Amino acid sequence: IAIWSLMTLTGLLVLEVNLALPDSNNNFSSMAAETLGIGGKVTAWLSCLLLLYSLTAAYIAGNASLLTVAFDFIDIAIPTWVNALLFIFILGGAVFWSTQAVDYLNRGLISVKGGLLVLVLGLLMPHIDLVNIISGQIPGQGKFLLAVAPIFLCSFGFHTVIPSIRSYMGKDSRMLKMVIIYGTTITLAIYLF
Repeated sequence: IAIWSLMTLTGLLVLEVNLALPDSNNNFSSMAAETLGIGGKVTAWLSCLLLLYSLTAAYIAGNASLLTVAFDFIDIAIPTWVNALLFIFILGGAVFWSTQAVDYLNRGLISVKGGLLVLVLGLLMPHIDLVNIISGQIPGQGKFLLAVAPIFLCSFGFHTVIPSIRSYMGKDSRMLKMVIIYGTTITLAIYLF
């Protein structure tokens, strides 16, 4: 809940800075240059570049691995690097086509993922012992909270897409604030459940 609060608040602050800039110049470099000067602009540009390249590499590697396992399941042996290229071309094609294509593809994939999450949680419910969860008497539980903190931070790490969301949805500050609040609250609800 603390991470959700922090990330939602900082997302709303980034949105406020973003909304103060013109539509054609609302990226992180522009926000940093406007508020922190040239040093902030260079730092923001390098930070975003490294973060997004790292996330992209991890995303491609993870999904290529999933494709390899899926193909192995149906007895088709395809090297992981080929699956990485396949993944890049399919999703890259959607990105190349249009923002709306990415939006629709994302909605479809998230809907499938949400349905599978509900199914898995439903199948797990009979095996959950609420007494252990409520009492907090599981030995060594504290060390696991520190281990999952980076996962929760990444789960609420949406800030880099705020300029894109603004460009896609327009400059309606009320709607953009609702997108951030609803999006983070849905994520929080899933993690709490």
